Amino acid sequence: MRVVLDTNIVVSGLFFKGIPDHIFELWYQRKFDLLISPDILNEYTRVIGELNRKYPAVQVKPLLDLITLNAHVVEPGKGPIPSCDDPDDEIFLATAMAGKAHYIVTGDKALLRVKTYPGGQVISPKQFISEVF
Repeated sequence: MRVVLDTNIVVSGLFFKGIPDHIFELWYQRKFDLLISPDILNEYTRVIGELNRKYPAVQVKPLLDLITLNAHVVEPGKGPIPSCDDPDDEIFLATAMAGKAHYIVTGDKALLRVKTYPGGQVISPKQFISEVF
């Protein structure tokens, strides 16, 4: 199974635990393949870096290294993607479509309103755990 994780899931799992942390545990156990694009990796790195200044005790480098080394990098195409209220979320839709991801997991309301894209669906972390696992 191929999955794209929105930045809010990565950040929540790293800094705040809960269901997003459980999602990372499933990835560590190779229960799904994580898909990223260069733009997504840049966003993960930027947002995690900003939060790390606020929470310097959190060790962020191991997770970023793990993602960089083990996620599948996808180059999104230039084709049409479903309409989204927030243009910043389009990188997740484009990556999911290019990588044929089954799911985009997010807590972002604008992205959740998209619901589906060709070949997959946008779901919350709670749905991902309860409906997929």
